Amino acid sequence: MILYWTVLYNKQILLIVFHFLYRYIVVCQPKLIGHFKKWPIRALLGVYIMIDLGLWSWFFETQSWALRENRWILKPDFMNYYKMDADKASILGPLYRYNDTNGMTGFRPYNLLCTSVCMSLLFYKFLFMLWFTARIQRSFKENRMSQKTKKLQMELLKALIAQTICPFLMEGTPCFIIHFSAFNGIYLGMWGSYTLIPASMYPLMDAISMAYFIQDYRRAFISIVFHQKLPLSRAKVFASKDKVETTGSMAAKPIVQIRIFNLEPP
Repeated sequence: MILYWTVLYNKQILLIVFHFLYRYIVVCQPKLIGHFKKWPIRALLGVYIMIDLGLWSWFFETQSWALRENRWILKPDFMNYYKMDADKASILGPLYRYNDTNGMTGFRPYNLLCTSVCMSLLFYKFLFMLWFTARIQRSFKENRMSQKTKKLQMELLKALIAQTICPFLMEGTPCFIIHFSAFNGIYLGMWGSYTLIPASMYPLMDAISMAYFIQDYRRAFISIVFHQKLPLSRAKVFASKDKVETTGSMAAKPIVQIRIFNLEPP
């Protein structure tokens, strides 16, 4: 169950990367939208997802083998704090150091490799998000967009950034604390249980961030909860006005041309 939770965490970070990719293509490279409808591109993205999740699952699982073989280390604490037998518990975590038969402290380099791979899988995704964000911000300054389009795209980008910060802070920070404490031999004890509280709050914060940054989401939420019919947002009003003016100008242009043509002498 714990392994399943960690896989879901990496999957949700991977999904956010795809959201950034989609936002980058819509704003900066709209010509590439058609390519993602092709099956070879879809298959390539599917292979990428399987490789990323496979590496994450394998290294997260195999780093726990040493800990499961040495359950006696956790047996007193499990019984004292959780009233649970460590031999029957599902344990997931790294064990970097151990004492050999001579009483000397040894190290497990494979567990360090596992942690490095898992952290690298998160770090490169974070770099991709930063690059996509920088390109989108640059596109807002260089491309000619209407104010309503730019406002909508900016709201979507802010909501996406908030969606990214929430899992990194509320789930990544507890994970980092646990790994850092284990690597440096810092004993957390019962305080390690509280690291799961912010991780459990992430789904709620994700929904709140979407409703906070996107105006249409806020209006829909208020309309549903308080049963209030709110007026259209300024972006929608401007869109309707532009549509009317465009339609009127297109209809008036041929009439003016016909009148000028009729006034000309034969």
